[in-house]
Amino acid sequence: MTSLHKVGGLGLVAKLNEQENALRRSELKFSLAFKAAADGIAITRLADGTLIDVNNSYARIAGYTREELIGKTTLEIGMWLHSQDRDQMLARLAAEGAIRDLEITVRKRDGEIWVGLLAAEAMEYDGERCIVAIWHDITERKAAEEKLKLQNEYLFTLHETALALLERRDVHDLLEAILRRAGKLVGTSNAFIDLADEKSETLELIVGAGMYAKEAGYRVQFGEGLSGRVFQSTKPLLVNNYAEWEGRSTAPRTARLQSIMGVPLFAAGKTIGVLGVSNPETRQEFGPQELDQLCRFGELASIALDNAYLHQAAQNELEQRKIAEKELRYINVHDSLTGLYNRARFEEKLCCVADGQAMSAIIICDVDGLKLINDSMGHQRGDALLIAAADILRQAVPADAFCARIGGDEFAIILSEQVEGNAEAVCQMIRQLVEERNLCDPNLPLSISTGYATRSERDISMAQLFKDADDLMYREKLHRSQSVRSTIVGAMQKALEARDFITEGHGERMQSLAVALGEVAGLSKRELGELSLSAQFHDIGKVGIPDRILFKPGPLTQQEYSEMKRHCEIGHRIALSTPDLAPIAKYILHHHEWWNGQGYPMGLKGNDIPLECRILAIVDAYDAMTSNRPYRQALTHKQAIAELKNCSGKQFDPRLTAIFVGQNDFV
Repeated sequence: MTSLHKVGGLGLVAKLNEQENALRRSELKFSLAFKAAADGIAITRLADGTLIDVNNSYARIAGYTREELIGKTTLEIGMWLHSQDRDQMLARLAAEGAIRDLEITVRKRDGEIWVGLLAAEAMEYDGERCIVAIWHDITERKAAEEKLKLQNEYLFTLHETALALLERRDVHDLLEAILRRAGKLVGTSNAFIDLADEKSETLELIVGAGMYAKEAGYRVQFGEGLSGRVFQSTKPLLVNNYAEWEGRSTAPRTARLQSIMGVPLFAAGKTIGVLGVSNPETRQEFGPQELDQLCRFGELASIALDNAYLHQAAQNELEQRKIAEKELRYINVHDSLTGLYNRARFEEKLCCVADGQAMSAIIICDVDGLKLINDSMGHQRGDALLIAAADILRQAVPADAFCARIGGDEFAIILSEQVEGNAEAVCQMIRQLVEERNLCDPNLPLSISTGYATRSERDISMAQLFKDADDLMYREKLHRSQSVRSTIVGAMQKALEARDFITEGHGERMQSLAVALGEVAGLSKRELGELSLSAQFHDIGKVGIPDRILFKPGPLTQQEYSEMKRHCEIGHRIALSTPDLAPIAKYILHHHEWWNGQGYPMGLKGNDIPLECRILAIVDAYDAMTSNRPYRQALTHKQAIAELKNCSGKQFDPRLTAIFVGQNDFV
């Protein structure tokens, strides 16, 4: 019994020893695994959060030694960056008894890291309720994920931006969209777009945001500052520590800049401007990544701008084409000078009236004396008279009337469904408006002859109606032609005297001198009357000479002198157009002929020159010499007589010159 008992006891001891050895081996293995594990393992007392044990990996993750951590609470080492993370973990342990896959940020000794809680479980450890947790450093993975996320967001932003920008057609609207998206892309609210002005070689700030919001119109020269250098080089540029940059601008707004970068914008195959962004000194600096993003964005923006400019050019071309077509349609049916309908449109209108209306009236108007105005004062003055006539017709006719210029000085009015009394009323209104106009501008009087005809029966053709109205107008024109021409010539003479201070009193002095000399020369009473009239109107042709020549303060050039000599021919035409002046037309033409044949306009010589003209030449020269001129002072009587003697036989008739000089009683 005793032996067996001993034997049994020994077996139990051996079994216990074996179990103890196995437990030690297991503990050793656990200890080795605990210490050598790549992931961090921590055993924390649940009651107060004290770290009972941690392995080397956990200590490395936390940035401490094992000795510094064991015995400390997680609160003491400040592990929990966010208290809600700890509360969340404890709540899940209480509810679930274990946790899998929890990612949080924790504080380590020298910063913050991302960790992943692979597993955490509440269990008994050395008789205490503890939490065994396995941690894994996932900072690099999270950084890679964040980078990938940012890259995805960047690509998405570029894609969305490309779609948004390409849809925009208004250039200014597009520029503002580019500005907003560029700032958002690189994380700043300060952005600007400068566009080039090739003529002034400057870049102008067109749109701006943030610190540039109120700087529209600000300009920099090509090559100046960041924008100028980017534009000139056509390459992107990043400047950090702007205050130390050698190319910095001296503008007050740049004083607080820390970081700025810009990229070129292109359109139509050339650089058109610069897209720029900046950060003030209180913000972070830009880096190569932001510059690369801005460059990529700038490429998209350039494509969008190119499209917008092409669209704008196409729209402008289309608009210009529409305007040109409209102008062409207008020109086809309107008179270019007066803006009234033209002859072609008038004839079309006649056909329409003939086909569709039972009653109509035609008024024919003619501007009197237009040829005289054109020949004497030039077509520019004649055109002014035509424009004035057209304005009067517009005022005189009803709103539904048709008014056209159908010839050089002729106008026509079609009054649809009018009776004769209304046509007469329109003619009366025209006459009244002409009178009012001439009171305001007596220097260039306007006269309009009118005639009208009405149709009340369809069997009267429009051609016949037109002829009847034209005949009536012509009769009125013949009846008043002489008085109209006289009025025009009288107005010309008054206009010449009013604008030419040189001629003030010149006509009267000429008359007195010429008549006195003519009497001595033996002219008849009729001839003396014509001579007196010639002295008064000999310079009437100067109404057609430009003021720049007539009032030039110095000697005339050869070309100007040739223009001035035309006043004889102009005066001749004026005189021929007026019965009262027709007898003296030849005297006006030849009053600048010289005795030796070197005068103008015909180069007549000696006695071939009419006697009246030889007299006019002497007294005209004497009065001119003894009167002030813009380019010289008047000569004395003695000096003028000496000059006449000197030119006797050359410019002047020697016999008449001797008479004029010898008769001091009338000089």
